[in-house]
Amino acid sequence: MVKSNGIGKKQSEEGPEISVGCVQYPSLGLLLCLLPQGVLGSRVYRPADPFGVSTAASIGLLSSAYFYAHTVMQLPSGLLTDSWGPRNTASFFALIAAAGAILTGIASTFEQVIAGRLLIGIGVAMVYIPTMKILAAWYRKNE
Repeated sequence: MVKSNGIGKKQSEEGPEISVGCVQYPSLGLLLCLLPQGVLGSRVYRPADPFGVSTAASIGLLSSAYFYAHTVMQLPSGLLTDSWGPRNTASFFALIAAAGAILTGIASTFEQVIAGRLLIGIGVAMVYIPTMKILAAWYRKNE
């Protein structure tokens, strides 16, 4: 008997029919989404100098902008995963995180860096839950 597991892949009663890449790609995406959490910590001694901002408060704002957006977007991530589907949600918000990373990289003002970090936080928060749902769907309950 073959049934659908809700993410567009059919599985048999014995378990999901997967290839190694089906589990590796979501796992790699999750790893790449978690990297921005620690990136700024390694450069906290001089991240704002090019923008003429070097106070502890501005460095704290730069560090926390990611986590503010990440915290707020955790609640709707489950709802969007259920309504849009995990692959669509993860793909769309991974693009938003990538746009935030590009904006952070090409920013010419401190406000643009903050906006980029906010976009990264929004995108990464919305990738985590769909990735967990995709990975959970690949395994049987006893695995």
